Amino acid sequence: MQTKMTYSDLVPVLAIGRAGSLAGAARDLNVDHSTIFRRLAAIEQRLGVRLFDRSRTGYKPTSAGQAMLELAARFEADIVELELGLVGQDARPAGP
Repeated sequence: MQTKMTYSDLVPVLAIGRAGSLAGAARDLNVDHSTIFRRLAAIEQRLGVRLFDRSRTGYKPTSAGQAMLELAARFEADIVELELGLVGQDARPAGP
């Protein structure tokens, strides 16, 4: 049983947490609703934990889901910070 999580597992979970629904997450990630549904189901099955409570009003993170959302948000912020620090580092003057 593989339980190794990857960054790609965090992306749909973060999108669902922010949007509060599969449809909103799918729209934000520009993928089909069924893709988000399958990804979440696969992640939850692999980890053996439910990440969201489902209701008619949307998806609310469980305690495990909240922990994953917090980690995903930190990763996202770190990636943005890294990207901002790297942009233009290889720029070299050109021209006369």
